[in-house]
Amino acid sequence: MIEKAKSHGLSKSKLYENIPNPKVCLIISLKPFFQAFDYLYQNHRHEADWFLKADDDTFVILENMRYLLASHSPNEPVYFGHHFKVIVDQGYFSGGGGYVLSKEALRRFGKRKEGACASDNGAEDVEMGRCMEKLRVKTGDSRDALGRSRFHCFNPQTHIMGGYPDWYYQYDKYGAKKVTII
Repeated sequence: MIEKAKSHGLSKSKLYENIPNPKVCLIISLKPFFQAFDYLYQNHRHEADWFLKADDDTFVILENMRYLLASHSPNEPVYFGHHFKVIVDQGYFSGGGGYVLSKEALRRFGKRKEGACASDNGAEDVEMGRCMEKLRVKTGDSRDALGRSRFHCFNPQTHIMGGYPDWYYQYDKYGAKKVTII
């Protein structure tokens, strides 16, 4: 949780001193992943405002997360991540870069009817996107004030050098650009 990280000196910054410190619960991907969110809902929903799904190789900059979430209410049915525009009508968020659900999104997930969301019919991120759409949880805009992505689904070198796979240009909602190295 960000509170715990802050107490260990991991998120101290004068620049963000006046930004509210939302409580975030971090979960690492578990298989089957829907069970992890069910567990969070049943056992920890009152301990945090936001619930972050991340893989074991995901790097999270807590200051950036705080800055993103500070302007949003955990009572909104919303989630954030790197937005892919295909497969699901409202799009979905890449699992590789992680995604964060509001408390209300987690509540809707936990209260879903039996069979409302498929838990093992495909890729985790796509299935979560389909589920969120069925539960009327909106995809939020995760970009910063300059239009830059805050969630990255590839390693840092790929993002810096622009060596994205061809499929990525069709998936990325905000129009990833090819980088030409001179």
